[in-house]
Amino acid sequence: MKHKFTKIILLTAVVAGFTAACNPASETIPTGKRYEFNNILDIAYTPDTLTRCRGWFTDAGSWMGFTLPQKEVWVNGFCGPFSLDMNRRQWMAQSAVTVGYANQTNTVFTPDSTCYFPGELYLSASSEEGKIIQRLNFLDASTALLRIHSDAGKELSFTASQWGKEIQVRTDQNTVIARHPSGEIVALTFTPDVSVESSDNNYRAKTNGSEHDTYVAISFYTGEKELSAGLQKAQLALSNPQEELKANKERWEGYLNKILRKDMKPEYDRIAVKAVVTLISNWRTHRGGLLHEGIVPSHAVYYFVGFWAWDTWRFSAALAKFDPELAKDNIRAMFDYQQPDGMIIDCIYTDPAENNARDSKPPLVSWAVDEIFT
Repeated sequence: MKHKFTKIILLTAVVAGFTAACNPASETIPTGKRYEFNNILDIAYTPDTLTRCRGWFTDAGSWMGFTLPQKEVWVNGFCGPFSLDMNRRQWMAQSAVTVGYANQTNTVFTPDSTCYFPGELYLSASSEEGKIIQRLNFLDASTALLRIHSDAGKELSFTASQWGKEIQVRTDQNTVIARHPSGEIVALTFTPDVSVESSDNNYRAKTNGSEHDTYVAISFYTGEKELSAGLQKAQLALSNPQEELKANKERWEGYLNKILRKDMKPEYDRIAVKAVVTLISNWRTHRGGLLHEGIVPSHAVYYFVGFWAWDTWRFSAALAKFDPELAKDNIRAMFDYQQPDGMIIDCIYTDPAENNARDSKPPLVSWAVDEIFT
């Protein structure tokens, strides 16, 4: 009884903290376990010279990441995307989508709050014109969905803040396409009620109306072939964003329901959730020489960006608890390079020429497989 009472107090404090720090009074408090764990990781960073930083919000195996803007160096949008490519690792933009009010070029926004929840970023900022609330969720490995809400009933404007070096920007109807010489591409897809035009290797866009929330698909592609197929998917997602967000919510609620146990002390819940968020942040889909998706040891440390045998077995054992299919693919990725004598090599990369086949790691794969199937 005492344990249940303590948990109720803790949950009440969490919800109250969310309401005060992460949720404007005008907005309905969201439901779901993810909102019990605000600011699960500290990723506040506003890139000024577009240099590296440590830690991004990423999900669904994506090769792009975002950060929350620092309150003392505010831009009114999520920072990024950052390319998590194993070789280049670069900021594609300081903020590809910053938000303001149309026809109000000198509006100053003051940050109210920012939060990192499992699978979601949140920020709100106020000005004399009104308050703007933004949320970011990944729909899949290529695309994140930006949701924008304003309480002012005014038309909104959008532009990018500081594109990365050598990036060339053009517009095509309701889409902004930013290309880097490496072949990597950022595409911003707006809904039909938003007008978009080019402006000095950048873009300007504005809503033609103010009666509903605005959605923008932020996509990252490794080449033109991905771009042509991806743009159609992004437009389809924007035609029914609530269904896409429902799938994101169900996936994350599934993760958390599987790892939060009733027999576990409440103070351990946050540790368990942080472990899941860390693993999912290090998830990368197949690309180049990585023939299956898997987990890198640390996306924030530049030399730990391949798939490593020893780490793979441990990560797969953990993933078996809440995403066994990803755990299986993680193991398959290493066995794609199994040697004729049966050896599983040390580490593999998007460029197979960089693989380390000189040595291996302790044979813990049987333990990982056993965790998946038991």
